[in-house]
Amino acid sequence: MDERKTYSIKEASELIGLPTSTIRYYDKQGLLPFVTRRESGYRQFSEADIDMLRLIECLKRTGMSISDIAEFSRWASMGDASLEQRREMFLERRRAILGQMADLAATLDLVQYKCWYYETALAAGTEAVHAGESYWQSRKDGAARPQSAILQLMMEPETTVVFDVDGVLAVYEFGPAERPGHSACCDEDWETYVRENDPYENARPVAAIQRFVAAKAEIDPSSVFACSVADDYEEPGKRAFVERHYAIPGDNIQMVRKKDDKIAFLEHLAACRHANRRDIVLVEDTTKTLDAADAAGFSTCHVTSFFLY
Repeated sequence: MDERKTYSIKEASELIGLPTSTIRYYDKQGLLPFVTRRESGYRQFSEADIDMLRLIECLKRTGMSISDIAEFSRWASMGDASLEQRREMFLERRRAILGQMADLAATLDLVQYKCWYYETALAAGTEAVHAGESYWQSRKDGAARPQSAILQLMMEPETTVVFDVDGVLAVYEFGPAERPGHSACCDEDWETYVRENDPYENARPVAAIQRFVAAKAEIDPSSVFACSVADDYEEPGKRAFVERHYAIPGDNIQMVRKKDDKIAFLEHLAACRHANRRDIVLVEDTTKTLDAADAAGFSTCHVTSFFLY
């Protein structure tokens, strides 16, 4: 990007897809304090101004008012003196967006239910197959939610979320053993590989889950846990990885010796937090473990649900 390049208002309009009248309006409302003018009096837009216009459109989509965006522009013109105000503004915008996402997830849940309702009714040739059913009652009773709504459930204040590590928080990568981040080998070679290479040192986190954990921590930092099967030689690397990349407190990281112990840990959490089991969500990549958690009354989420986040 050539930061010295400037654009006319028409060029800026074509770059961003905004009418020139809208750009002039933004400028008059104080949203573009850095825009300069040529000797001819016409506005000229720098790359930074183009980026600001894109940001304005983004903030408008979050529901932010023009006056509040103008205030942000004023803060931006103050430089480092306004870093705190700008950070707080974006934290508030994130909370607003998460609220919008939760509302949309709930709406999508109902629409998907209705799609299923009519598909099954058509297959049966009658709505009578759904006699006595109630969407609203099923949600009130804590019935298993479809994956489309699970992110909404996890963001609710009373919900506790427990993440697996391997294949969930830590990405599995395949390829040459010497490549940084490689974490796949034969089971019988795993201990030697961990001791010699420390795969968790170079393992990559999942950005979508990092964003979720940060947002959830804003609501209740004590409501996010990690639980993983680990032997003694694996535990230090796993713990360090989770703390380093997800800022989950050490006390909230639990290592167990076998997969069945994960269910026991969920039961322990439910008892300690005096929580309904459906308000504890296990995030896993192993369907067998998810099935066991569901059978024990806990909510479950396959890691691929974060493709929606």
